[in-house]
Amino acid sequence: MKDPWHIAPLDAFRAIVSMFGHGAQKHDGPGGDDWRRGRAWSDDWSALQRHLAAWWLRDGVDAASGRSHLWHAGARLAILIAAELRGLGTDDRPGAASPIPAAAARTAPGLIYLATPYTHYPHGIERAFEDASALAARLIQQGLRVYSPIAHTHPIAVHGGISPVDHEIWLPFDETMMAAADTLYVAEMAGWHRSRGIAHEIRVFRRADKPVYTIDPVTLVITPWVRGTSAGDQA
Repeated sequence: MKDPWHIAPLDAFRAIVSMFGHGAQKHDGPGGDDWRRGRAWSDDWSALQRHLAAWWLRDGVDAASGRSHLWHAGARLAILIAAELRGLGTDDRPGAASPIPAAAARTAPGLIYLATPYTHYPHGIERAFEDASALAARLIQQGLRVYSPIAHTHPIAVHGGISPVDHEIWLPFDETMMAAADTLYVAEMAGWHRSRGIAHEIRVFRRADKPVYTIDPVTLVITPWVRGTSAGDQA
């Protein structure tokens, strides 16, 4: 389905875009895009709430810009949407266990082993391969060194006439790569908490005293793995 731009309020979008010009002059310097470098999501959330409250209480226009508080609120909301889509900044919403932006791990040395569901993925193993590959690509674009066993072994199995679920073939190979990796990222994709393969990968990394994180496949925010969230808890 094509995006219905013909029914979108383009005048409202233009008002929001104009606020980025105001923000560039007031906050972001010559480039006007400091928000792209990421910041705590609570910063823009707080500003969004202030402008919405001022508008709701009929507090006139913003004193600095002379524009409606709704225009400012719209710009802050757009920044939050972009931050979630692109994995920018730090998701510090309540309820997260010490969230860490994936981008912050760029300077971390070593190899990341990316665990994703496969046989338990509700959309099938071909889609599991596609989504694992897409997630790995996004992390690589952020400067991370990532190995995805599904992205690597699935096409070999399919095009080489090997069973993709033959553990006698793939498990020794995966364990070799786990031994070489320094960190485990567990993608919170559908079915991940029921995956025996992911449970095994968590156990291997925990026994080796290597760091384990879960990663949101949309925001790319990583969170230290907490015991009690997957089948790997029995380790």
